[in-house]
Amino acid sequence: MEGVKLNKEKTAGSTKKIRLWMKMALREIIRNPGFALFFIVNLSVGLAGFIALHSFNHSIDNHLKQNLNEILGADIAVQASRPFSEEDIQVMDRVLGDGVMESRQVTFFSMLSGEENSRLVRVVAVDNSFPLYGNFVFENRANLEHPGPLNPAVKHPGPGSHPDQSVQSGQADHPDQSVQSGQTDHPDQSVQSGQRDHPGLWLTREASLALGVDTGEIVRMGNLDFKVAGVLISYPDSSITAFEFAPRIYMGISHLENTGLTGFGSRIRYAIFYKLPGKIDAKQKAQELTRHIQNIFDGTPPITVQSSEDANRNLDRFFGYFTGYMGLVAIVAIFLAGIGTAYLFRGYINAHLRETAILMTLGARRSETCLLLIFQLMLMGLAATILSVLLSFLILPLFPGLLGGIIPENFETAAAPSGIILAAFLGIPGSVIFCLPVFAGIYTLKPVVLLRGIDETGGVALGNPGTKESKNSIIKKEFIISALSGVPALLTFWILAVWQSGSMEQGTIFFAVFFAVMVIMAIIGFSMIALVEKFCATPRVMIKIALRNLHRHKVSSMACFVTIAMGAFLMNLIPQIKNGIQEEIARPEGLKIPGFFLIDIQPEQLSPLGEFLHDNGLALTNASPMVRGRITSVNGEAFNDKGTFRRREFNFSCRESLDISETIIKGKALNPEPWDFESDLPMEISLEEGFAERLHLNIGDSMTFDIQGIPMEGRVVNLRKVRWNSFQPNFFILFQKGVLDDAPRTYLASIPQMPQKERMELQNDLVRNFPNISVLDVNRTVNQMLGITDRLTFAINFMAWLAVGAGLVVLFSIVRHETRKRSWEINLLKVLGAGFSHVRLIVLVEFGFLGFSAAIFAVLLSLAASYGISWLFFEGLWSFGWGYALLSIAAITGISILTALAAAGRVIRQKPVSLLNSI
Repeated sequence: MEGVKLNKEKTAGSTKKIRLWMKMALREIIRNPGFALFFIVNLSVGLAGFIALHSFNHSIDNHLKQNLNEILGADIAVQASRPFSEEDIQVMDRVLGDGVMESRQVTFFSMLSGEENSRLVRVVAVDNSFPLYGNFVFENRANLEHPGPLNPAVKHPGPGSHPDQSVQSGQADHPDQSVQSGQTDHPDQSVQSGQRDHPGLWLTREASLALGVDTGEIVRMGNLDFKVAGVLISYPDSSITAFEFAPRIYMGISHLENTGLTGFGSRIRYAIFYKLPGKIDAKQKAQELTRHIQNIFDGTPPITVQSSEDANRNLDRFFGYFTGYMGLVAIVAIFLAGIGTAYLFRGYINAHLRETAILMTLGARRSETCLLLIFQLMLMGLAATILSVLLSFLILPLFPGLLGGIIPENFETAAAPSGIILAAFLGIPGSVIFCLPVFAGIYTLKPVVLLRGIDETGGVALGNPGTKESKNSIIKKEFIISALSGVPALLTFWILAVWQSGSMEQGTIFFAVFFAVMVIMAIIGFSMIALVEKFCATPRVMIKIALRNLHRHKVSSMACFVTIAMGAFLMNLIPQIKNGIQEEIARPEGLKIPGFFLIDIQPEQLSPLGEFLHDNGLALTNASPMVRGRITSVNGEAFNDKGTFRRREFNFSCRESLDISETIIKGKALNPEPWDFESDLPMEISLEEGFAERLHLNIGDSMTFDIQGIPMEGRVVNLRKVRWNSFQPNFFILFQKGVLDDAPRTYLASIPQMPQKERMELQNDLVRNFPNISVLDVNRTVNQMLGITDRLTFAINFMAWLAVGAGLVVLFSIVRHETRKRSWEINLLKVLGAGFSHVRLIVLVEFGFLGFSAAIFAVLLSLAASYGISWLFFEGLWSFGWGYALLSIAAITGISILTALAAAGRVIRQKPVSLLNSI
């Protein structure tokens, strides 16, 4: 019993002691409001961007989960590039069982013509069961008058209803029905469905604006005229992303054949969507159906099965690509904030060494003294956590605007509870972890040493009475402890990088590169500051004083230089990479981008198409045959792409000679002689180098193909480098001449550039004369791609600017701390005759020099790093964007000066009488 009583008393005593230390910690924070405020602001600015981005990613996950079925449009989707056979249907019915609802869909690209304009669109032909999930929202609901057969309970909205209302697929004027065209007949009287009745068509708003047509007007696609039955502002899977290669339209599947667009060789995708009854596991059923389909076909089956969860995972991966790097940049902001907090805490400890020594001489153990400081850090970390969460609420709504055109319009952001937990971890334990190296000085010294004060470098005094050996021993011990105490901070940074990137390899590479860049910056900064003293011989006194201040206060100068440089490095890295990519997309070196890219040209159309273009002063270039088929085996083993390309069929072609955008990098050219089908030798094959690398193929490998039911064997003889940005007909796989001569095929071709005013007129004439040919406007596509890269770059740069902002907060805090520490020196200069302008000049030169030199070296290092990244990942696509680089140097230098002047303003304005009063 006595033992239990003693334990209770001991526990109570420990609790009281902890409370005492916590009260003392809170009292110290209140006594030092300036230090506490800047510590909290510095850490919270670094955390805010990362927490906001975490919440944005959480919002994306929620969006995908909430729209799980609408994204796919079903529980299970079965897709193929050919019509489904009776055997296919029987397998699906047998596996999925009774009670399922199904909807059929056919999608392809085609030209749609209004009265004056034409446009490439994505055609979605649906039946009356579409959609199984989700709904349509029309721009003008008043045009839809009657309930449909599938959903008779849905009623027409009353006169007071908003015109933009959602309706389900069963509403009247469904695309699979005919609707009255109005009082005026279309001038083209060749419509098969009648003179006054036309099939209905739904346009998205983008298609409506591009064509200049509205509800009730007539448009033409292929051989058939349609009436626009409604303009959509939202449709079932529009909740995925706002970006589409071509605007979509919806038509009835029963009218598809009459368009004449489904002939042989057309690039059509067939799909059957299934809605499962009850609580059947869609993922499990999809896997079961996949196994049954694989049993029917040898090698890779031509049919894909996808569950709603699969679609969600693919989209999550897509969004993760560009949010991942933004997250890594945000982690850098945290690290820079950590540097600033460590510096501020170091200055705070140095300023309170005597108080610490007194505590220790009064009986406080070294561990208890450290505990007092830890409590202070945790309390300030808690305050920084709260402030960072509040700041993240302000930053989070900016992301949808930054990524406009990529994420859906109806996307809503929401704060993530896990973000608050993450902020609490990084703010409370994180503040202690970042400041661990500062504790090393306290742990190695005795109170008698602490009472001797601080040395000229701003560090803890090393005036230990004793021999030189003992002093060196203390220095060595302190260095080892400091180095070891920095490991937790680096480990935390590495864990965050791996977690944010979602990959051990990528996170480790980012950590290693960042650490290497920081070490290089530190070496450059140290060398530059060490050399500054040699330039102090200038006759201008104030400049001399500024340069000597840099040299005397190495620690603060280094902290400022590294934080500014790292922010500037990140801010310049991505734009330099983007410059090369955009330059190559818009104006590929040595190549001319065509004006139009033509798809689905029938063999019998080549001659009349060439004559038509010749009459218009143009030429048909790079006409290339195309046949679709499957790879069945490689080197005698069944081929399985294992998700590398996530496709079941490939496009094959052959050439008389290589295009200017192609270069053989390994092997020999294809045999110019036509391949003899009776020969025992396999046909020769040329592979695109990236395709070969991803599938681990090389010269000499044998490949077997299924080309429209005919097995064919070939051998790889060369690898080609293809410049895909040429926008010319190019292919992963080329066959020897003669292989595809007898195969049913279509052609791809291009048309050279032409004046802008002639483009739409030529496109409209092409559609009228060759309605089955799809015309891709290359200029519009290039501009669309450049717009996306601009959006992504802007979003990433936003996070880089947050990192710069964190660095500037560090700069402000350091300058404020340094100027207050040097207030005696500054006031002494005033007493000796220096004016306020002279003191401002010192601050301007000192921190202007740091900002300018940090920006210069950061830009130079970013150029080298961006060139290396472009060489490794983007085939050397690199271009120096000198305008942005010069702007960033000027901006960072100017902002550094203004930040420093603002931080030092109070001390600069202080009257010199304060120095006289202190004597």
